[in-house]
Amino acid sequence: MKKKLISLALALVMCMSLCVPAFAGDFEKNSSRDTLEKTQAQYIEQTKPSRISTLTVNNDKNLIELTCRAFLSIGRASVRSTEYDAGTLVNTQDSDIDKIDYRLSEYKYLSALYGAEDVSIESDNIQFSDFDSDITGDTATASIVESYTYYTDDFDGYNFRMRKYDFSLEKQADGSWSVCSVTTDDPWETDSFTYMPLSVSDANLIASKTVDNQGFANSNSVVKPEAKSGLYKWSYNTTVAVNYAKQYYNAKANGGYNSLFPFCTGTDVYGKNCQNFASQCVWAGLIANLTAANGMTSSTALPAVTPERAGGSSAVNIWCYDKTSSGVSGKCSWYSSRGFAEMMRLSSTTTEGPFGNTHYGNLNYAAVGSVIHIDWGGGTASATNIDHAMFVTDATGTVGQRTVSNLKIAANSSPTNSAYQALSSYASGYVDKSFSTSVISCGYYSSPRNFN
Repeated sequence: MKKKLISLALALVMCMSLCVPAFAGDFEKNSSRDTLEKTQAQYIEQTKPSRISTLTVNNDKNLIELTCRAFLSIGRASVRSTEYDAGTLVNTQDSDIDKIDYRLSEYKYLSALYGAEDVSIESDNIQFSDFDSDITGDTATASIVESYTYYTDDFDGYNFRMRKYDFSLEKQADGSWSVCSVTTDDPWETDSFTYMPLSVSDANLIASKTVDNQGFANSNSVVKPEAKSGLYKWSYNTTVAVNYAKQYYNAKANGGYNSLFPFCTGTDVYGKNCQNFASQCVWAGLIANLTAANGMTSSTALPAVTPERAGGSSAVNIWCYDKTSSGVSGKCSWYSSRGFAEMMRLSSTTTEGPFGNTHYGNLNYAAVGSVIHIDWGGGTASATNIDHAMFVTDATGTVGQRTVSNLKIAANSSPTNSAYQALSSYASGYVDKSFSTSVISCGYYSSPRNFN
């Protein structure tokens, strides 16, 4: 088998030219720290071995950190230009190349998506943090967190992607360190993931996909009609919901979250924080007043629905932090992706709670304020396999014909760290069938809405 290795020359100069420190919240469009100031030809020129003599590196740990940074910098460069071929700067030796092939193809895949959508990245910035390494003789492992901020010409706001990368490396005869494999902490790479190169032609197909109207006549694509109800109808204010998402999208276990809803770390009974965050956004939209939502002191008050209000622990409309319903397979609809999706599918105008529907296996009806879920395994999304929640903050195209290329999202756990991350880049390589869409139309409650 083969192993793709990155040279010391590449490590040193690429990280120097591309890895300019910045913070996502501090980086502004057209900043002097923009990494697009150099052309691709200049990037390649700067990787020539003749430049090595001008650089000094103190020890193996520094060399390894520079090598890891360089590898990630190559990727971002290839996202920015379809003419840039990261493979031309990687030496080929004998060993395993599967994971590196996947990583390089992922960058080209993103470039193809942007190109097919006629979207250009106008400015961007890379920050690296939390580097760690463990060296044993001529082998090493290392990890580093990459924060990538960028602006596109189709949206007035920044996009952000944060990942932790884990590397394995080998020392070469000339003293340089080379990457043998690289993985990330993205959820789809932690469970039965196959490192196969992504198809650029598939990326173009996804970006240009149109949906045949005749294909909508199935059970997953029928929006439930509203009916007369003895309950009060609460409108769903998507502007408030999105503003709430913008306020708390960067929540982490150590802070930044609404204290009314403790952060779910994945080590407790609640699971990860993705659906907890998405539920909060919907909750704020039903309150329809951001100041009132931030001032709430009870997590069990309306618009949440407790087991007591729903009529028992088996009710399917229970939607309240820390409350479980046996009616949706023992899941808590507040913090379980599967529980929330099923609660919305089973919602009615005669029971309290959010009202809408869930469409499994497509994004056709996704809109601002919707909650979408994904099967990280890449199969067709269903009530039994979705495992991550995202909140839709922006949408283009027509309701009924939307695809992965039409949506922007905010998410926790696998964080967007921006309220407007393009779904096509956040979940690159996934097609529409792997998603479900929970559409929230309004809410029905026994009391009128009364928030000052």
